[in-house]
Amino acid sequence: MPTADVRTVEWWPVGGDEAAVPAIGPASPVRAPLPVVDEASRAEPGLETLSVVVCTRNRPASLAACVASLARQTRRAAELVIVDAGTLPLPARFRRRLRKRLRGTRVRILVTPPGLPRQRNRGAEITTGSVVVFLDDDVVLEPGYLDAVARVYEDDPGRTIGGVGGAQVPDPTPREGVWRKAFCRLFLQESFGDGRVKRSGRPSYCLSPTERRAVEFLSGCNMSFRREVMTELAFDERLDGYALGEDLDFSYRVSRRWALVLTPEARLDHRHVAGGRPDTDAFRAMSTFNKYLFFRDRVARHPLDWLAYLWAAMGGVAFRIRSPRERGLAGLVRGYGLVLGHACFGTLPPPPTPAPQTRPLPARPFVSVVVPARNEEATLGPCVASILGQERTPAGFEVLVVENGSRDRTRAVAEALARDDPRVRVLASDARNQSEAMNDGILAARGAIVARVDAHSRIAPDYLAQVVAALRRHPGAAGVGGPFLAAGETTIERAVGLARSSPFGVGGGYGVDRDGAEHDVRTVQCGAYWRDALLDAELFDAAMAYGEDEELNWRLVRSGARVVLCPALRQPYRPRGTLGGLLRQYWNYGQGRARVLAKHPDFVRVRHLVPSAFVLCLAVLTVVAMLVPRAAGPLGLAVLAYALVLAASAVRELGRAPAAEVALVPAAVACMHVGYGAGLLVRGLRTAFGGREQAPARDDAAVYEPPAR
Repeated sequence: MPTADVRTVEWWPVGGDEAAVPAIGPASPVRAPLPVVDEASRAEPGLETLSVVVCTRNRPASLAACVASLARQTRRAAELVIVDAGTLPLPARFRRRLRKRLRGTRVRILVTPPGLPRQRNRGAEITTGSVVVFLDDDVVLEPGYLDAVARVYEDDPGRTIGGVGGAQVPDPTPREGVWRKAFCRLFLQESFGDGRVKRSGRPSYCLSPTERRAVEFLSGCNMSFRREVMTELAFDERLDGYALGEDLDFSYRVSRRWALVLTPEARLDHRHVAGGRPDTDAFRAMSTFNKYLFFRDRVARHPLDWLAYLWAAMGGVAFRIRSPRERGLAGLVRGYGLVLGHACFGTLPPPPTPAPQTRPLPARPFVSVVVPARNEEATLGPCVASILGQERTPAGFEVLVVENGSRDRTRAVAEALARDDPRVRVLASDARNQSEAMNDGILAARGAIVARVDAHSRIAPDYLAQVVAALRRHPGAAGVGGPFLAAGETTIERAVGLARSSPFGVGGGYGVDRDGAEHDVRTVQCGAYWRDALLDAELFDAAMAYGEDEELNWRLVRSGARVVLCPALRQPYRPRGTLGGLLRQYWNYGQGRARVLAKHPDFVRVRHLVPSAFVLCLAVLTVVAMLVPRAAGPLGLAVLAYALVLAASAVRELGRAPAAEVALVPAAVACMHVGYGAGLLVRGLRTAFGGREQAPARDDAAVYEPPAR
């Protein structure tokens, strides 16, 4: 398992010798074992030694109560590992009390990124006891808990028992009504029962047994496993964030090879502190998706199993509709949307969005403008001139031209600009596409703010001042951007600009036509960002030759940051100069969108799929019409209806532009629809059937114009 994301904060050996406590700081590799407990502190030979792992995040009061209950145990743990994923360090007073109360127990505190499976794995890696006990930070143990757990293992000389759990008191099992109990049994839903997994993948919980009993899974708030189990298996780190269901997934896998036992003698109070949990809908969506992963990977063995899963899914939706007070219907529907996205594209959704983070703005921020340029001899000069002509920049700015493999005089033009103005720097890059070129520029940038400007664009004299002002107005934003406005110079370029701004095409300047005020969006194109926000997000995805802006912005939004569209941040651009070039461009956009949806299934919206559905419908009708002549009628109606749509796109522009440009609008709209729809459809099918993803090179002189917001 990887351990680079772990930092040791403190460690106290047996006896709480403060002189042996190292200073707070980075740890040596955590796989190095802790010192072996000396025989004087060990229990009788042949008895189990217990290592306790407590995972916590921003709940110091609950953690203190849990640790206090550990200090009262009749059989002490040999070691305690606290794995902290909180945003604030544990209070110094808590650490002092910990050292005082747990004399005789070795203690280590680890700091890790959030993610319960990751925390559990990192904690287990450094334990040395023969049994690893996992506890939630909001449990309080009765004094005999650890002794009761250890005795179950000690009563098993054949070592057939792999895991042991305890009893929650007071008994949390509710008194289920007759209707609810019958409904859960009929639709194979979660219920309270014998501690086994139903054919639908839903668990039947046994939380307070009255006698020792074998089960198929354990509850994550209190579960323990033998050392050999933790050596061979690990928690599934795909289940990120709050990670609902990671305990079911892991313990069920253990039960396939070892016995799992619940014992009523190991008693604890699980207090269910609410802090750290996502909201109702996010919780329900995550629960739904994780249940699907568990069922698919661990339970499904036969087609009838999938029928049971679908039957349970239908029952879950019906129950939420029948009992709206249960809440979470929207989250349930969203969860099944994530399931469909995963089934089609094979990727995992991100964890629920954390609370937005505010980012302080320096009083005089320096701005780095990154211009990726490949074969841009004709447009690079005017672009850089528009940047150098900025009116007001409080702390100044620099221009980084990232030249990557041009076959024309782009490099010479860039070097001439650098000789004429010291604010211009030229970076020679081996980037295969603009994502890699942007990454090179961001890493070389000296500014606190990085603004992307494509070489086909021009910016207004107050653009950078407006960027700084926008970031001041929106301190929680990681980035801001504005509308891209077509500024064609030839008849075809102006016609493509009309199609681009038409509601029959994409629909205006990337959202400014829908809302004239500044507003939060899912993505902007060629935005300006905090440099450290880009570094935290691990820069652009180098595999994205198209769609890289929206993929990066969506990661920022999902991390809790804001992305704001500001109408004042306008960037004019030159559209494609030929219809063939426009068709290829939107084919590439469709492929880029498919890659975004494959990586982020929750990004999908219905409008993203409409062009592909239209292309697929035409293709199917054409093939069927070749085999069945009667199908020619529906095909003709579809073509006629689409022709009317294209005609309407031209009629809308009458009186607004010259006739020659208006006449080309339908052809441009058709190129956009067909190119984008076919590109997304083909890439989606390749991904669904196991096609290999590559990091393709962007075509020469490409301009990124996202097809839809």
